[in-house]
Amino acid sequence: MTVNLVPDPSVTRLPVQVRPIPREGTDAFIVRLAHANHLKVGYLRDYLCEPPHHKGAPSFNRLGAATGRDPAALRDTLEGTSGTCKECDAPLPATKPGARSPRQHCSARCRQRAHRRRNRPDQPPQPQPLSCEFCTKPIAETAEGEGRRWCSSRCRHRAHLQPAGPAVMERQTDVSEQRATASCQHCGIPIDPGRTGARRYCSAACRQRAFRRRKEVRDDVPAHDGLISP
Repeated sequence: MTVNLVPDPSVTRLPVQVRPIPREGTDAFIVRLAHANHLKVGYLRDYLCEPPHHKGAPSFNRLGAATGRDPAALRDTLEGTSGTCKECDAPLPATKPGARSPRQHCSARCRQRAHRRRNRPDQPPQPQPLSCEFCTKPIAETAEGEGRRWCSSRCRHRAHLQPAGPAVMERQTDVSEQRATASCQHCGIPIDPGRTGARRYCSAACRQRAFRRRKEVRDDVPAHDGLISP
């Protein structure tokens, strides 16, 4: 039902006016209006209610006459009722008092539809980032849109120290083969020597057994005094 909003001729316009803030709410606007005219907030609010009892919600007909503004436009500004839904073009309901952001959809159903349309799976895939020429890690483009060749200054320095082209691939292949052919010095099982190549045993048990074997060999060796003839 459409309510016809016209200024109430029985209401006198206040001498000091304040500019309404979009979606601030009727109560907050009345508080600012009362303070600007040095009136009690409760008195002004009761005066803006419909006579004869002056109870209930303030009337926009009386509020528009007191501020010299169009009641319908004033209601749309304070309550945020102007505008249409971005999904179904239906009129937006009034914004709740204290809301931090304006309403863009008339219901939760329209908001969910808009969200699904923005994130639908048939959208074209985003371009994949480039990869570093040294470590093959993904890297992003620069602000000017030019592609980067290395992910960091460290990779750039390493790439300049190593020969380019197939030689780099051959060196990497040789290193991987050497690491794969390493074996445990105690049991002979193939192991990965690690990045530094310092790993010699496949487990802590083999390392302990090798230590005990070396110790037994040292214990069997005669002392230096026994080797010296009298």
